[in-house]
Amino acid sequence: MGDDKRTKLTPTIVIPPAKMSIRTQAVSLEKADSVGNRAPTKIAGEDRNRISVSYDDLKRLAPGAPRVVVDHAMRLINSFNTATANDRRAMMWGIDVQKSYADAVNAGLDLSQSTVFSKVEGHVARTLAILQTIDILQILGPAEGNINLSRIFAGTRNKIDTLAELDEARRELDQLSKLMGTSLKELLNLKDKLAKNVQGINAIATEADSHSLAALFLSEHLLKVNPTASEKFASRSLSLGQTHAQIREHSAINSLHVARPEQLIALVQQVALVTLPDFLAALSSILALHSRRSRISETEAREVEDKLRAIIQAIKN
Repeated sequence: MGDDKRTKLTPTIVIPPAKMSIRTQAVSLEKADSVGNRAPTKIAGEDRNRISVSYDDLKRLAPGAPRVVVDHAMRLINSFNTATANDRRAMMWGIDVQKSYADAVNAGLDLSQSTVFSKVEGHVARTLAILQTIDILQILGPAEGNINLSRIFAGTRNKIDTLAELDEARRELDQLSKLMGTSLKELLNLKDKLAKNVQGINAIATEADSHSLAALFLSEHLLKVNPTASEKFASRSLSLGQTHAQIREHSAINSLHVARPEQLIALVQQVALVTLPDFLAALSSILALHSRRSRISETEAREVEDKLRAIIQAIKN
């Protein structure tokens, strides 16, 4: 009796025949995939009819199309199911691409009208206005031994021609220099966003061109079997081609959108971080000398005048 217990076998779990057949089929499919025998995917209840198209077929329709456009158009055609071809699908062909372009254009316009531009450009304009009214030679010119009528009437014109006014201007210029300097990060972020927007629009141009070419091919392919859908695809091809042409036409404007913050960044870096601080340091030295009643030579005055003119010219350019 004890020997029977020791020799008794534990029953094994037998896989039902139906499950075994499914597993065997899955293994067979994996092996088929490994040697490249891939069958078209199929959704349950839907017939999947692929269209045969070659690179030369599409180059015949669009000889000047770039390789990337032709390759993408081939993928679009290969993924198209002729069994579901109808007027609605033809009319909606590439609509998402055109919507994406409209959204990208609006986003680009919003970025180009950012308040960062108006703020920084306002600082630059105010800096230029102050610098243009400073009359260094009038303030520091010699007046000993003769009557200088312009000094008698100093401050009565729309000019900064007294040391008191110069000191006030120096304080405001110093504040503007700091404001412009702190705006650099905002300008750089804005430039990156505009560049990304332009890159996105360029990618949409390729999408529009590819969809246009694919629609043209589908129009020809369906001409006999579905003339109505063929006509709709021809119309969509034309529309998408116009979208592509518009993008290319406006490419120069898009480049200007990116160039605008780049120019402002270069200006702020040169003026706010280099030339203006140098000029303000010279003004501080002049005001310090005056406070000690030290005489400022004509050479020193002209050196400061040269720095002033250099900044004005840099901003205007």
